[in-house]
Amino acid sequence: MPQADPTVGTRPDIGLALSGGGSRAMAFHLGCLRALHDEGLLDQVATISAVSGGSVLAALYCQTPGDFATFEVKTQQLLKRGFLRPAILQAVSSFEGLKALANFAAVGTDRLLAFVVCRVLGGLRLRKRFKSSWLAQSSIRRSASRTTILRKVFSQVFAHQTLPSLRKDRLSTAEQKSAIRRRKTRPSCYMPGGVA
Repeated sequence: MPQADPTVGTRPDIGLALSGGGSRAMAFHLGCLRALHDEGLLDQVATISAVSGGSVLAALYCQTPGDFATFEVKTQQLLKRGFLRPAILQAVSSFEGLKALANFAAVGTDRLLAFVVCRVLGGLRLRKRFKSSWLAQSSIRRSASRTTILRKVFSQVFAHQTLPSLRKDRLSTAEQKSAIRRRKTRPSCYMPGGVA
């Protein structure tokens, strides 16, 4: 007697990809998740791959306690509030904002000085003889920026939770991967760079 195929009649797990695009992506993908939920497919999603605004929504989905309606309301409230005002508040009222301002001033001064030196050397026709990487790129390392301020805002949004504390019932797997910067080696060719 032939064996029955064990995969017949079982529903496959679904992988979901959410693109970037900031708050607009979050709003768009919230509608997509609503449609998947209404069709009874959202519970079959086993893996979510996301970037930028899509990753914020994916993290909210995996972090929010309660049912889909609770997640939807929380996301709508977050979208109404926005991220700009909390980021500005963080910038003007925290040590991180002060560091970012100091870094901006230091790098701006460095680049202005490099620009002036290039103009003077160019006017004296010495530019080609003067080889310095400093003229092309600042050596000042940015320890704080708009990105670090926004990271603090998102940390507050997610109540300082980490990946291991995400809901296990929303996805079968939650893994943290290192972000990899890519460096351009020649036109249209990107090679893996250092870990960000």
